[in-house]
Amino acid sequence: DTDSAFRTQSVRPRTRKTEEWQEPNEFYLHHLPLLQEAVEHVSTKVTALKAKVEMAAEKHKKTASHNKIQQRRQAKRAKLHAIINVTEGPGDDCQGRTIVLMVRP
Repeated sequence: DTDSAFRTQSVRPRTRKTEEWQEPNEFYLHHLPLLQEAVEHVSTKVTALKAKVEMAAEKHKKTASHNKIQQRRQAKRAKLHAIINVTEGPGDDCQGRTIVLMVRP
């Protein structure tokens, strides 16, 4: 299951003063602002990354025809090559991409 990575053994931190156990809920409530900040930070990063990927995709479209010619030349030079069309992947960014694998002798 996906949320197994986020599970902890049993989140019951002890306070230094007493040997008493705190309730896990208190622990999460205490750290909630920090968690929210982390989530915001990550989503900002993701948004920036998405913009970067979109820019790269635009650039890729412009250079695609030039790349195809170069890929063909490289493929001819290589003894063994495989052209993979990426049809699925994370998001639509990957669709229609071409990956050329070359193994030189």
